[in-house]
Amino acid sequence: MTSTDGGARPVVSVVVLTYNSLKVLPECLASLERCTSASDLEVIVADNGSNDGTVDWLRAYEATVKSKPFTRFVFLPLGENRGFAYGNNRAMEQSTGEYILLLNPDTIVGERAIEICVARLRENPNIGAVGCRLELPNGKLDLACRRSLPTLWNSFCRFSRLSFVFPRSRLFAGYNLTYLDEYGSYEVECLCGAFMMVPRRIYEMVGGLDEAFFMYGEDVDWCYRIREGGYRIWYEGSVTTLHSKGGNGGKKTPESRRAFIQAMWIYASRPGRTKLRYRWFVQACVQVILTLSAVE
Repeated sequence: MTSTDGGARPVVSVVVLTYNSLKVLPECLASLERCTSASDLEVIVADNGSNDGTVDWLRAYEATVKSKPFTRFVFLPLGENRGFAYGNNRAMEQSTGEYILLLNPDTIVGERAIEICVARLRENPNIGAVGCRLELPNGKLDLACRRSLPTLWNSFCRFSRLSFVFPRSRLFAGYNLTYLDEYGSYEVECLCGAFMMVPRRIYEMVGGLDEAFFMYGEDVDWCYRIREGGYRIWYEGSVTTLHSKGGNGGKKTPESRRAFIQAMWIYASRPGRTKLRYRWFVQACVQVILTLSAVE
């Protein structure tokens, strides 16, 4: 681990986990340099064993980072890919800021997004996590940025596509909340790990991400645990961050699809996540999907 340190304690520790992210990372870091709270940021970039030149680029960036506006920059090469939760946890362990922001390398952070989210957390100490509006390259909302927890009913409506047929229905669109104003500010049950800010005291209370999840599901599980601790999850749609998706390793592969399905299994298996009388049914459905995906 190497770092440059300006001496002052940062307000926000921005944690960026990379894996073959060379195409998107430079623009992500440049957006952090431009944001209104740049001088209050500690930026920690952990790399999960990239082989596309990301590591070399980061070492070159590190050599010039003293000219950047951050309070502190840390590069943490992990050497191998042990998953999203593992990599982010190692980076969070090195963080020192009052708040921790999980940020994907395939994002371009809105100029005031971090500032506004910090203000929201400071104004409302009962909020345990906040996320901003995420916009896809086509200008549409990234539906994952504000969600409900995946109950049996919400999951059924999504997989049956009822939620897409009736996007304005509270009954059928309860998972992605498409009946709510995407530019509004309100409580939700779940955020996206591509941009998710938590106070350090919350991180210390609930712990880091569950490393049983290799990829996908760990942000849902984290939100569940924060809510179980008595804190609210907040969506701040007044500020936007662009999210191109696919920045860690490129497009979805059969392996990544199976990782998503396995994440569903892990989440459903955790105590309290699914009502006990339904858990066997959920696990059976996931097992069928896993079996079908294995023969694609």
